[in-house]
Amino acid sequence: MLKQRFIDKVVIITGGGTGIGKACAMCFAQEGAKVVIAGRREKPLVETVKEIQKNGGTADFIITDVSKSFEVNQLVDKTVEKFGVLDVFVANASINKPAPILETTDEDINRLVDINIKGNYYQLRKSLEQMSKQKHGNIVAMSSMSGLLGHPNMSLYCSTKAAICNMVRSLALEYAEKNIRINAVCPGTIETPMVFDFAATTVDPKKTVQAFTESEPIKRLGTPEETANVVLFLASEEASFVTGAMYTVDGGFTAGKA
Repeated sequence: MLKQRFIDKVVIITGGGTGIGKACAMCFAQEGAKVVIAGRREKPLVETVKEIQKNGGTADFIITDVSKSFEVNQLVDKTVEKFGVLDVFVANASINKPAPILETTDEDINRLVDINIKGNYYQLRKSLEQMSKQKHGNIVAMSSMSGLLGHPNMSLYCSTKAAICNMVRSLALEYAEKNIRINAVCPGTIETPMVFDFAATTVDPKKTVQAFTESEPIKRLGTPEETANVVLFLASEEASFVTGAMYTVDGGFTAGKA
């Protein structure tokens, strides 16, 4: 039987139409939350909302480009206008562009910094503004094992994900006495469109996915739902003494690199 930890709680999830974000949306809704998902593409948002509603949940979507601060502000303001409060914010939206540094363009740098770093800062800033007014709230930011480790041909992505980790550490300390907890989840290789899209750019996609699998101590890839379970734990009162933490969901990968 599912726990019902989020009955009538209001949750925003960016990047909520696919992958880990969609899994988070589905899981929060199953536990009674009123879910608002955000992203740049309407189709996956609509499909996810319909799926949640079909299963008896409450969900809505707002088209949002997190690299634009005014759109992030509108996302929070419209949600609060509709539901009256913001209990949980999951800052999940991000992109990747693997490439050796000498093949990384200024456009690549600007785009990843705009979405992964500035976008996360906008999301945390606005949600903290609202949560400060309420005097309560919970934020989970999606970093990556790539924010804790280096990977060849991924220096740009690794840099942006490492920035998220230190945002979370710093802000968790800033808000520790204000009834607002802030944590990060650091997934490993998860069965998401981002992973399979990357594999598709290689010479042998099947071999690439197999290499990912073999590199995991647990010898399989993670699922979006397994990552979502950790997000929900951190957002729940079960984690009431947890703030400023980096939770890895990586099948033991980073443990083997310590």
